[in-house]
Amino acid sequence: MKKLFGISVLIIIIISSYSQEDNTLTPDTQRYQTRGNNDEIQTLFTKDGKTSHGAYGGINLFYTNLGMNSLNRNAFILGMKGAWVIDHVFEIGLDVNSFISEAKPDALLGNSSYLYTGGYGGVLLAFNIFPTKPINVSIPITIGAGGVSYMGNYYSYDEYYDYYPESFYGYFLVQPGVELQLNMTKFMRIAIHASYRYTSNIYLEYSISPDLIGNENLMRGFNFGASVKFGKF
Repeated sequence: MKKLFGISVLIIIIISSYSQEDNTLTPDTQRYQTRGNNDEIQTLFTKDGKTSHGAYGGINLFYTNLGMNSLNRNAFILGMKGAWVIDHVFEIGLDVNSFISEAKPDALLGNSSYLYTGGYGGVLLAFNIFPTKPINVSIPITIGAGGVSYMGNYYSYDEYYDYYPESFYGYFLVQPGVELQLNMTKFMRIAIHASYRYTSNIYLEYSISPDLIGNENLMRGFNFGASVKFGKF
């Protein structure tokens, strides 16, 4: 009986204490709790419903390798990109690049020097992870198209090298990647870049032979390099 009485007293004390704490809430706090119990829609962006908007432009400089066989070439990619930045996290824009490889002799074409050149571009989509941190990560993907030429040269009478295309081919492209971004200032970022360039099949052909130049995987490969971006992120 004493135990039951003691437990009853304890319960009454706890209930009384809780009631007192609840009554001590300020009107603002009570209104906040009331709002918290409502079925409010949670947004993907800021909690107050306001979305930040920004934009940037940037320059790409990448290294890659083209050819995938004995006709492979070291190559450099120089490009530009720009994007609309939504709430610091999502990006949508354009990515345009041109490339040129080293020149090497081609035995089937009289050992004249030939190189790969061309370009590609498309829609740029990106998702940024912890974008407000000094060091953060971006996951970009470019979806578009491009073209590649196999260019030769000859020594002209006026002592200049003239280039002409042995073959040209167009392709579709998907290029996913990852970037380690360094926020140098509020308006400047340096991104260390790695991506994989996946294209449709390439069929560059010799004018004097049915053989393919390189192979159908000619344009597929990794890019490594850096980007510099300027704008409001």
